[in-house]
Amino acid sequence: MENVLVIGSGGREHAIACSLADSRQVGTVYWMPGNGGASIHFKLTAIPLLDFDDIVTFVSDKNIALTVVGPEQYMAEGLVDRFTAAGLQIFGFSRQTAQLEWSKVFARQFAVRHGIPIPNTHIFQDYDSARRYLSDHADESFFIKADELCGGKGAIFAPDQQTGEDALHRLFKEQVCGKGEQVLIEEAITGEELSMMVITDGTDYRILPCVRDYKRLYDDDLGPNTGGMGAYAPAFLSKKLVERITTRIIAPTFHGMAARSLGMTA
Repeated sequence: MENVLVIGSGGREHAIACSLADSRQVGTVYWMPGNGGASIHFKLTAIPLLDFDDIVTFVSDKNIALTVVGPEQYMAEGLVDRFTAAGLQIFGFSRQTAQLEWSKVFARQFAVRHGIPIPNTHIFQDYDSARRYLSDHADESFFIKADELCGGKGAIFAPDQQTGEDALHRLFKEQVCGKGEQVLIEEAITGEELSMMVITDGTDYRILPCVRDYKRLYDDDLGPNTGGMGAYAPAFLSKKLVERITTRIIAPTFHGMAARSLGMTA
């Protein structure tokens, strides 16, 4: 049996770690840093989070066959690249590929280049220009979004100008989501949200069951966005809708990644 390492501490990593622990092919599942849920499975061992050099050493010392990275932050910081350079097996994206997640500006520009539908988006590098845009469109609703990762809290619904200006101040001036160098103002699109999960090795891809994710803090879809209040899968989708999403979003994303040499690893 092979030993496995899961990196992350959220519910997503908990589910991954427990699923791996249930496999007869897996021995010990090390979970870094883990959470209180590690105690529910005898094959799970939670350990403190280490820096990248020490993680690489730990994986080599424990003869870990595979590492699975959950949080986008570690991929954005180049952990997968470090593993690849050391010849270690890891499931996750290189820093370059993960830019699709850690930079909304990059992701929107990528989508435009490859004909992937997105909301009407305007990108701003300073507070005053963004504020003037809101003033010129005072009767419209927007989502104000940080370019950088923000734990799922970087998208702020602005149904009116004052809420929008407050959001711009938080992102540009208070820098609550990183450096605040770029902020996006996007048209607000209403409707049911879903996530279609896809895994790829850079050569082919597989679509996993769809998920419905609930991010607003309060009941009835009210309150600020969070990192996630709950989710369920599989979410029912018609075959026709799955085909439409695959054709219009997933396939062009995959081919765009391949064209830019954005594979699974560095």
